[in-house]
Amino acid sequence: KDQRLTASEVEDFFDSSDAILRGACPTFDFAELKQMALTVGIGLYAMRLMVNALIAAGDDNPHKSTAELSLVMFCFDPEGHMESCVNNLRLVLPDDLEDLRGMLEDVKTKHAMSDQHGRIPCKEVHHISHRVMTCEPPLVGEQPGVDEATTGECLAQAA
Repeated sequence: KDQRLTASEVEDFFDSSDAILRGACPTFDFAELKQMALTVGIGLYAMRLMVNALIAAGDDNPHKSTAELSLVMFCFDPEGHMESCVNNLRLVLPDDLEDLRGMLEDVKTKHAMSDQHGRIPCKEVHHISHRVMTCEPPLVGEQPGVDEATTGECLAQAA
């Protein structure tokens, strides 16, 4: 009706897609994502980011899935998920941490909805998601945190 899943629809979504989502990024905190989605709902752009995470699971850079899911978490709770999103984006994008933080701060400043606890519509990070999905994988040792031990696994969100 309003192109947004809420309450029982969110429960149904996660019940039916849990195995698929966990397969894309087994170490991601889907319980927290579900809890936040129950509070704010899931719109079409949030769904696009989750689909991107599924698509990225087959990419040469396994961190893309986590970066896409981190963008959703950032939009749901910009204050609580700024740093973890910055760190996850850094594993994919060549920008330095300060530039990534500035990019997210800019989105937060321009689009946070004070009447909805600071939530940001996921469409406002679509340009960042596009960069994540089209970025070539870094070479081993080229970026901090990208080494032979981490290139084959999806990293958990930073605490």
